[in-house]
Amino acid sequence: MFQSIDFRKHALGGLLVFGFLVWLSNVGQGPAPIEHRYNVREVSTEDAKALIDGGALVVDVRGKDQFDFRHIPGAILIPLDELRARIPAVLEGAEAMTILIYCGDGVTNGPEGTEILNKAGYPNAVNLKPGIEGWASAGYAVAKG
Repeated sequence: MFQSIDFRKHALGGLLVFGFLVWLSNVGQGPAPIEHRYNVREVSTEDAKALIDGGALVVDVRGKDQFDFRHIPGAILIPLDELRARIPAVLEGAEAMTILIYCGDGVTNGPEGTEILNKAGYPNAVNLKPGIEGWASAGYAVAKG
């Protein structure tokens, strides 16, 4: 009349279904967006232009080839890998200055470069949110070479 039920089988099946549903709900979401990994101040192209006009130091954290293709006039090239290794001599004494950091799109390397400088004692380093792409799209001057 009564049938014996093996609850271990059902519990395991339930856990598998639950795990599958959790996995399914996260499919396509990927890792957290890059801009949420770093707690840095970000500025628009308009704000960046005002900072540059006010004497901000401009640092490009992309690679040399990208820099040579186009960069913000007056920018200095400090690739992110070099910045990760050490703060270069060109930045010595600039701790109190406003430093505008940028990469290609504003989220790939710029936020990390900005955070590195912030943590190294450069509290006025900011990230150009749309990067050089946004800068150029806004019609601001770019230099080559």
